Amino acid sequence: MIFRKNITEMFSTFALLEAGKFSKWITDTKLRRSIQSYLNNYPEVADSEDFWVLY
Repeated sequence: MIFRKNITEMFSTFALLEAGKFSKWITDTKLRRSIQSYLNNYPEVADSEDFWVLY
């Protein structure tokens, strides 16, 4: 399994399970674009997992 490393990956990807086992990460592209746009406008929250959990 590949670990997600940055905020965009952590909050816009989801595990795909096949037969009850991890298969791969699936990206929600609309959510990824939204997060990336917000990060471009507000770089001070780029490393704040606490902010993104509430967002």
